[in-house]
Amino acid sequence: MAANPVVVFGAGSIGRGLLGQLLSENGMPMLFVEPVEALRCALAESKGYTVRLAGRQAEDFVISGYEVAAPEERDRITAALASCPFAATAVGGVHLPDVANLVTETIGGARRAPLPMLLCENWPNAAEEMAHCLNTKALARGKVVCVPSSVERMVRPAEGLGLVGESCESLFIDGTTWPGPRPALKGFAFVEALEAYYKRKLFTNNAGHALLAYEGALRGCDTLCAALEHSDIAAHLKALLLVAAEALHREYGLGREALDRHVRDLLIYRYPNEALGDTVARVGRQPLRKLGREERLTGLLRLLAKHGLDATPVHRAMAAALCYFDPDDEECIRMREMIRRDGPAVVLESACGLSPGQPAFEAVLAYYGKMER
Repeated sequence: MAANPVVVFGAGSIGRGLLGQLLSENGMPMLFVEPVEALRCALAESKGYTVRLAGRQAEDFVISGYEVAAPEERDRITAALASCPFAATAVGGVHLPDVANLVTETIGGARRAPLPMLLCENWPNAAEEMAHCLNTKALARGKVVCVPSSVERMVRPAEGLGLVGESCESLFIDGTTWPGPRPALKGFAFVEALEAYYKRKLFTNNAGHALLAYEGALRGCDTLCAALEHSDIAAHLKALLLVAAEALHREYGLGREALDRHVRDLLIYRYPNEALGDTVARVGRQPLRKLGREERLTGLLRLLAKHGLDATPVHRAMAAALCYFDPDDEECIRMREMIRRDGPAVVLESACGLSPGQPAFEAVLAYYGKMER
């Protein structure tokens, strides 16, 4: 391997299909640290995999120039961390403590400058959580700087090690946190106000997905593309995205023209994109988490209320979420039992943080009653 590879913790869909693709396109070698033996061995044996980007542009990338290590290979990881330009995680939020423990054991004294650790996780406050985990370890304190990012590209598995991802999506990175000179890499967009871009993703991309999944489930749809074929659901989606864009403009000062273009791209290139193959089951899973106070629907609801904007599309989507059920999803089972025992209001109070008497509380319950009938 060439000198100074980027260390990528996690070789799953985002690790390979976003970080791997971007690093390869920029001519940078990488070392994947992957705990799953089957995936690790497949990557090592293949010496390459394909990422197909679909959407505004269609392009195939063959990714090579990487190596793979198991978490147990401490000497290899220590050597890589000593000289790498930066490291990145794409492991899923629940596994961040495991990465923190591994980094603590391998961030040896040979590294002089602080290590930028780019958190590429669809997980609330991932960088803060990782920093907390590291700061509890005396050996790692001050040696690692956790850098937040906003991952916007959708990626799904394809045949073998191949992946299908969304084209023309940058990785937004908090430029105020990055220690030292920022790397000039294609697809790495350093911004000064990351929260605005993260909330844009949460309240448009993710909220739109949730609406399609939960309203689509009521119509027996298996995919988001199938949900879009229902004209009323498509109209609800557009209404949600437009009012969310207005709220984002008022709250964060994001330009209206750029927000309009973002909404248009979602409606044209993301949601109807059959190549991405997004399913109701994937997007709808863990409804209690996705109804959380700061999450894609309830968080947007609060932002709309703050700016006096119509939240009707969100009321409908939240009511549909209360109706959602997947027998293979533990949260669905728990939510169904809560509603059976105490009624839907208990979910709005405990998961969403709404109170009886609030207009939104009553509106969601009214839509829920209609949907259940």
